[in-house]
Order: sequence, then C-alpha cells, then structure tokens
Amino acid sequence: MTSFAESTSERGTARAAYNPSDGLHRHEARMEAAPRWEYMILDVGVSGFWLGPNLDGNALTAKLNELGAEGWEALGLTEMSTQQGGTKDLVIILKRQTS
Repeated sequence: MTSFAESTSERGTARAAYNPSDGLHRHEARMEAAPRWEYMILDVGVSGFWLGPNLDGNALTAKLNELGAEGWEALGLTEMSTQQGGTKDLVIILKRQTS
C-alpha cells in the first residue's frame, strides 16, 4: 500500500507530504505582511434640526484636511439622533496605517 506522501501524480512526479501546519504558517506570514490600522472617532458636536445651521462646514473641512495630512482617511460618518429628528452629534470614522 502506498502512503499519500509516496504517491505520484499522473505525470509521475512525487507529491510532497501533506502537512496541515503549512497552511497555518502561510496564513501567519500573510498576517505579518498585512497592513495594520488604527482608528479614530471624530465627534463633531452640532445642534439643530437635521444638522441645522450650527455646523461650520469650513471648520470641519479644515479639520479633515489637517487629519488627512497626518495620514488619516475618513471611512464613513453617521449622525447620532435624538428624538423628533434633532441631531445630537455627527460622528466621522477615520483610519490610518501604522508602521
């Protein structure tokens, strides 16, 4: 009887023995090479109905550009609402690659 390690393919070349830990080692190597990220939550305090007139767009743009220069990238945003549609906060999620 021939073991898996001793078997040959249709072309007649010997196959390497199967080692389940090989896949784990390849996975670990990929994880070490994968980029690492850190995250930040930017809480933009606003008031009014649906962000209302109390959101300073120029100041927010300046802040996002400042963070962008530091390597931060905005991933998304959401509003934190109170009852009857009043907006409490605007939350922006950012990430940047760590070394």
